[in-house]
Amino acid sequence: MGIVHCLGVLAVGFLLLLAPGCGDDDGGSRECAPLCQEGQAGSCTSIKGDCAQFCTALDRVAPDAVCTDERDAYLECLNSKSNVCDASCGGPENALESCLGRYCLGHMADADCQTLTGSF
Repeated sequence: MGIVHCLGVLAVGFLLLLAPGCGDDDGGSRECAPLCQEGQAGSCTSIKGDCAQFCTALDRVAPDAVCTDERDAYLECLNSKSNVCDASCGGPENALESCLGRYCLGHMADADCQTLTGSF
């Protein structure tokens, strides 16, 4: 991550978090929306608004943007800690933010890119 936050930052002035992970009690990984909500509750994410909408948009945009590997690496990093706010995932976050930023800057009419950029 460019800033020490749990979630991503979109390039060129708007942030993008990509929603996050940490292990659950069963040793599995939690999904984007609950992790986003955890980050909001802990004030360690820049994502505002509805996490479910944000995560749905992220899941839709990542494949078209060819950012699936970056999204997965970031979520895996965040899943490495029991608390989203304890994760330090600067490298994966920067890679994801750069990838999604390039795509959304060229697709601002796309509703999902609007959701992503409006979440910051």
